[in-house]
Amino acid sequence: MTNNLKFCDFKNLKGRHKGEVAFFFGSGPTIKKFDIANAEGSILVGVNETIFAGFQLDYLFVGDGADWKFRNRIKDFHAYEPRIAKYIGIDPRKNLDITKRIPGSVQGAIHYNTKLRGDFSANLEKDPVGRWGSISFDVMQILAFMGFQKIYLIGHDCDYKSGTFYTKFNGGNNDKSKLLSHWNKMKNFLDEQYTELEVVIVNPVALSIFLDATHEFEVKSDEICSNDSCENGKQESS
Repeated sequence: MTNNLKFCDFKNLKGRHKGEVAFFFGSGPTIKKFDIANAEGSILVGVNETIFAGFQLDYLFVGDGADWKFRNRIKDFHAYEPRIAKYIGIDPRKNLDITKRIPGSVQGAIHYNTKLRGDFSANLEKDPVGRWGSISFDVMQILAFMGFQKIYLIGHDCDYKSGTFYTKFNGGNNDKSKLLSHWNKMKNFLDEQYTELEVVIVNPVALSIFLDATHEFEVKSDEICSNDSCENGKQESS
């Protein structure tokens, strides 16, 4: 049942951050190379495990209710309070829909509808967000709709052979070809619909279709999360 859930009013999000800069954090291991001080004054956006990265996000997006890394730490996701908003997309697949897997959904979350494998949408006031395998594509559609002028991608490695920055695990066959194909689809969408938006990437691994902006920042030698929190993540995945 979604009757009691709070839903996003995209009319209020359109152009909200016009001309601003966003740093969008994924959960890839290279997130540990980025010094968060370099993002001062910008909007910080993250997905899933980035709540453990050691800094406060402005926006958090959570996806995939079947992911054990999410379900096993549900208390942390309930408790996390980003500065602006916490978002969850309603997945058409019941086994992956957080609102079906977690009674009452995640505390404090605002929800939005998605369409599986549909076209990406530039008119979110009328169309659901197109969902293509990764929560990152939900986020990119929404950030573009918000009017950001530039988006830095951090920790979007598209290569999880040894896990995420926070949880070590065997990534199996690490099939990244499908994910990279979807990123190509996203880039084409942005190039067509948001001609003034610039998307760049820092410390790229497998994702190479965006301009490499690593040279703009100092490389951080230690981890952005505390040793204790990172160690806890490793213990939980053993």
